[in-house]
Amino acid sequence: MPRVFVAENVAGLTKGTAKGYLNEILRELKSCGYQVSCRVLDAKWLGVPQSRTRSIFVGIRNDLWKPEYKGRLHPKPFDKVVTLEEAFEGLPITNKDIRETDISRFAVYKELKNLPAGGQSERYFQLVKAHPKLPSGCITASAGNLGIACVKHWDNRAFTVSEIKRIMSIPDDYILTGTYQQQVERLGRMVAPFMMKAIAENLKSLGIFSNG
Repeated sequence: MPRVFVAENVAGLTKGTAKGYLNEILRELKSCGYQVSCRVLDAKWLGVPQSRTRSIFVGIRNDLWKPEYKGRLHPKPFDKVVTLEEAFEGLPITNKDIRETDISRFAVYKELKNLPAGGQSERYFQLVKAHPKLPSGCITASAGNLGIACVKHWDNRAFTVSEIKRIMSIPDDYILTGTYQQQVERLGRMVAPFMMKAIAENLKSLGIFSNG
């Protein structure tokens, strides 16, 4: 049995009627021989330039458990967030990027143009114009569909694939294949690496991996 496990799910698992599923999951995980804690974490407080909330389960094998681990299985939030302006530093915009992210033919474009940076549409509830001095809103798997209402760039366009890599804390040289929409879909389904790095480093700091 692994010393430690980390599992991830949507933040909605902890709300409303979904709590029944959460409790069932916790019971099953604990019955496998682990002390388990679940907490909703926001990636923007763990080095990711994106507000992305997820339910994070952390389990420690019973024979490795120490009382001092209680309440310490999840990382503490960092002191500051990474803004999009910081995340995009030095990132070029190519002619291909301009073509791929042009949304001027869609209905959301007119609405987006009238929003201030950081503003949210009243007509299209999920349409948000990102602010360069803040982290992005959550990038979803459907964000590659240019005409939908979702978080968009303050230059009144969609985010480029390269920008979304930075928003997700994916390395620039990470290779994605397929169309723009397919690449964005894959990025939108990922768990942000910097978020998982913070979770892993917190567990390492507890000495769990060198115990016994």
